[in-house]
Amino acid sequence: MALTPETIRRLLSEREPRTLSAEDRLVAAVLVPMIWHGEEPHLLFTQRTETVRHHQGQISFPGGHRDPGDPDLIHTALREAHEELGLPPSDVEVLGRLSDYLTRTSIHHLTPIVGHVHRVPGRWVLQEDEVAEAFEVPLTDLLDPSIEGIYEWTWEGRRGTTPAFRWQGRLIWGATAEMLVDFLGLLRGRG
Repeated sequence: MALTPETIRRLLSEREPRTLSAEDRLVAAVLVPMIWHGEEPHLLFTQRTETVRHHQGQISFPGGHRDPGDPDLIHTALREAHEELGLPPSDVEVLGRLSDYLTRTSIHHLTPIVGHVHRVPGRWVLQEDEVAEAFEVPLTDLLDPSIEGIYEWTWEGRRGTTPAFRWQGRLIWGATAEMLVDFLGLLRGRG
């Protein structure tokens, strides 16, 4: 079965995402941007700057806090992707959502929204105080189990582990890696 935007939409619609209470948490949404080059899907990631308030230097999906004027979390994810990357919301077709996540090293409640970027600009217009870089990873690379592992973290005296992906010298860990595990598990079970 070809992995098309329609396939992703169907897979997401067939599964009820886990919803978690956002009590005492900062509500945020991220866009999981999918870009097709021919028949090959890629995921778009951002590398955060070292000067942002939370998760400095980490690899993430574009996103951020829900503003009081945002009608829903889809709007939040699309607005934030526009602010961080210059990606117009009209260039994104929302395919569905993944399960909620609670970050362990901050107080965020994240809702990931999967979207098909159907028009890619010639270059991304990065919000320089938040985003150091934007880059794409082929989905076939992310589905390769040899790049998956575990990352041990320490934060404010606490220790923990998280799934991790190592790709071309980059480390994707934390909530972003947990969202990836959820998404890739959905894709692996599609047959």
